[in-house]
Amino acid sequence: MSEQNRDQVNKALRDLHENINSSAPMPDEKNALLEPIRRDLDLAINEPQDTHDDNLLQRLSDSVSHFEVEHPDLTKVMNDVISVLSNSGV
Repeated sequence: MSEQNRDQVNKALRDLHENINSSAPMPDEKNALLEPIRRDLDLAINEPQDTHDDNLLQRLSDSVSHFEVEHPDLTKVMNDVISVLSNSGV
């Protein structure tokens, strides 16, 4: 991955991390979906490797539909990260 792509990925990951941490409290089942995403985000931000990005991309793709109705802002940021990761070749 090029340095420019990595910068875009890192910005998108930080935006998602911030959005998750600042979102309104969620029911336990939604938090259970977010917890592995939080872990993957921390890994992808702190230890940038394409394998971490792959895991995060899959988790986001699998869970975005669970947040669409009640958390549209979070869903938008999740979709942005999916797009950035996909466009960067992950």
